[in-house]
Amino acid sequence: MCRSTNEALRQRSRSYTVDIMLAGAVILLVCGGSYLTYRAEYLGGASNEPNRGMILLFRLLVPMLLVTFIAFICYLIRLFPWPAALGHRLVRLAFLLFPPAVLFGSFALTTPLADVFLRGFKQWVTREVNIDAIQEWLATEGRQFAGQSFMLETDANTPEELPTLLTALRPWRISFSDGEAGSEMSVELWWPCGFSDEYGLIIGPPTMHTPKTGMIRVRAGCNEFRRAIRPGVYIFNRG
Repeated sequence: MCRSTNEALRQRSRSYTVDIMLAGAVILLVCGGSYLTYRAEYLGGASNEPNRGMILLFRLLVPMLLVTFIAFICYLIRLFPWPAALGHRLVRLAFLLFPPAVLFGSFALTTPLADVFLRGFKQWVTREVNIDAIQEWLATEGRQFAGQSFMLETDANTPEELPTLLTALRPWRISFSDGEAGSEMSVELWWPCGFSDEYGLIIGPPTMHTPKTGMIRVRAGCNEFRRAIRPGVYIFNRG
């Protein structure tokens, strides 16, 4: 009697071990995929090349998702036939529900991807953009472009007077504020991101109002994440 009981306990223990290993594998893959997603967004912003982050993401994340799916299917197969003991059923059910809960939490309860991208983009702006020189140019020569906007990729009439301080950054669009009497000039540099998103950099005088870091609703179905760099300078991701 004791021998049969001990053998049953050993079999149940081995069953739990396999359950734990499969659930652990799924959880690790889910967490790893979440980390790769955020890392790809950050690197895309830090290099000002959103496509670079997406390429990295698809190269690494797609195989990981496939392995995760296979592991989860293997785990589901182990649920049938159900063991007779109610306690064992409940443990198996907990293992089944825990990985999806981790997957949901890893995306729903963490920082939005747009904000992660802006963290990286802030590093690029700090490294590549001569903010002081642009602010000085806006206060003097920049007034001649008040209220104008130029699409550098498609506009053949882009004036040569635009400084390399701006054009060397290779934005798709450069837009200047109206520069009305008594107001100070600001400029917006804009790049496309994905199918409908856009991100950019706004530079004005140090006295210009600088939005707080955070998210605002632009219109229905469109949000704008903002991140301040210093007084008069901030970046945004809109979509």
